[in-house]
Amino acid sequence: MKTAQRILILLSMAALLLACSAQPKTSSAIVIASASKGGVWNPLAKEMARILPQYVPGISFSDQETLGSLDNLKLLISGKVQMIFAHDYHVARINQGLLTSVSANKVPVKILMGLYDQPLQIVVRSDAGINSLADLKGKRVSTGVPGGCAEEMAGFVLTTLGMDIDKDIQRQKLDVIPSAAAIKDNQIDAFFWTGALPTATLTKLFTEAGSTVSLLSIDAASADLIMKNNPGVYHPSSIPAGGYPGLDKNVETLGITAVIASLDSFPAEMVAQVLPAIFDHRQELAGVWGGAANLSPVQSSNMLSDEATGYLHPAAMSYFLRSLRTPEAQKEIGQVWISKCMEAGHEGSMCADALLEFLAP
Repeated sequence: MKTAQRILILLSMAALLLACSAQPKTSSAIVIASASKGGVWNPLAKEMARILPQYVPGISFSDQETLGSLDNLKLLISGKVQMIFAHDYHVARINQGLLTSVSANKVPVKILMGLYDQPLQIVVRSDAGINSLADLKGKRVSTGVPGGCAEEMAGFVLTTLGMDIDKDIQRQKLDVIPSAAAIKDNQIDAFFWTGALPTATLTKLFTEAGSTVSLLSIDAASADLIMKNNPGVYHPSSIPAGGYPGLDKNVETLGITAVIASLDSFPAEMVAQVLPAIFDHRQELAGVWGGAANLSPVQSSNMLSDEATGYLHPAAMSYFLRSLRTPEAQKEIGQVWISKCMEAGHEGSMCADALLEFLAP
């Protein structure tokens, strides 16, 4: 029933909108910070920078290649960029003053929208004898570029399992494209990656390398321990069969949530133009990220954790509240609600009655 719960949280926070004071005048130039090549953020930011000026008159948009979420937050705080791709737990932590690698102080970063579940993808050579996370010890493992999200994920996982990221693996620090090339050429045994499904670089790798590479599942006990030791970071996730060429069964893993964010001073009138431009023209973004075709305000707001929902930009919250009351959104809510309600063992008529009561004006 997470969809219903998320909407109730949004509705209960509506009073916060009254505290939204006058915003600074809109800048005429917006820079969107993304990530390095090889993942989804980089081409998606470029496409947004191309599309948004068509629907947000008088404003120019450009993209900036970066190392990822943490680098983006630093650029945002410095005022060098105005919109960033990030992760919801980073936003929560920097608001709480807990992201000391970026800032020693609390910073009012706000979420504009949720993008997608971003599963941890650990690619291994099939002949490397890696059947569990513990088997990574002593192996040649790329943990991603320094300061990147893959490196952070690798650190969380390996530390939880009692491994030193610098001593207990033969560590390499390659980005996703060179990691894919290295594992294909048998120069490494495994690499960490966290990105949208499917990531084009991994699709290409699995197409070319075939059965010589696979994805490592995270067992339930290890997943629970990792989530416990890193509160607010991970949620259970999976990579479905068929998600990559040759993947014939689901791969259980952990996920984080990708978001678009800004500072709280990002003008409300800009948010009110940018979000409809993205959702109403998502088919145009689907050329670089297929998941954009199915992205809706319901899905976007629902994927945020309860903690992250508290850091929505007030103007974004206003947009989602309006969107969740449209006939299209109510239909989507209803489909999910009734499906989950019946999966929980309740009768269809009771589920329908509860839905109608919730949706009543």
